[in-house]
Amino acid sequence: MTEKLLKPILKGGAFAIGAGLAASLVVTLLLFFELMGVALAAKVLYGVFVFILFATAFITARKIGSRGLFVGLGLGGAVILLGIVYRLIGVEAGLNLAFLIRSVVTGLIATVGAVLGVNTVK
Repeated sequence: MTEKLLKPILKGGAFAIGAGLAASLVVTLLLFFELMGVALAAKVLYGVFVFILFATAFITARKIGSRGLFVGLGLGGAVILLGIVYRLIGVEAGLNLAFLIRSVVTGLIATVGAVLGVNTVK
């Protein structure tokens, strides 16, 4: 049972890290060559983050084949927890309404992605 859960979680994590690094490289190059402004880059990176989160939840839940709601809530919760730690150690400003709204969106995106991933299993 543990192997059935561990492999998809590791594959989903590897996908998220690889896709995040590739997106960061592309946006960094666009910024370096001044093809994109900083304000637009922040919006693009958030959009890419949402897509990667959805795809990761979808892929992971599809490979597991069950418990999409729990997979989505767990993945979303882990990302939110990392965001809280990131803000509390002082890298960003403290917790505010914008962070709360983004946390709710993060949880919903991960949950919807995982539920859809489970429901596409044949």
